Amino acid sequence: MSRPPFSARYGSASVPTGERDVSLRAEVLCVEGRWSEACALVQPPAVCRDGVLSRIARHLAPEQGDQALPLLLRVFNIAMRRASSPYRDELAMVEDIGRRMGPARRTAWLAQLRTEFKAKRNFVRDLPDR
Repeated sequence: MSRPPFSARYGSASVPTGERDVSLRAEVLCVEGRWSEACALVQPPAVCRDGVLSRIARHLAPEQGDQALPLLLRVFNIAMRRASSPYRDELAMVEDIGRRMGPARRTAWLAQLRTEFKAKRNFVRDLPDR
């Protein structure tokens, strides 16, 4: 009798076919303080839990800010799919992500958020002006 695949045995069956969930390996690298390696590991098309992505992004060295930003944006997009009012965590993420962007990019991103999430009126209302 053959055993089911690893993903079916350990609860990561929601990972689309052809993609691999690297959450466990990324967590090990985090525990070992190997942030750059963890960041490289979680790059698309790899799938990783959003909490692990956030942890990696927050621990990358300042000179790796260009690598941290896409990770935080992935986490934000995941969070917004299931978000509902009052959006405290999501708005805190907007502030954190915005601080990592230059002024022009931040302004453009906030305008994009206002358009993309206009149905979430409370979220849009509480977005920062700049």
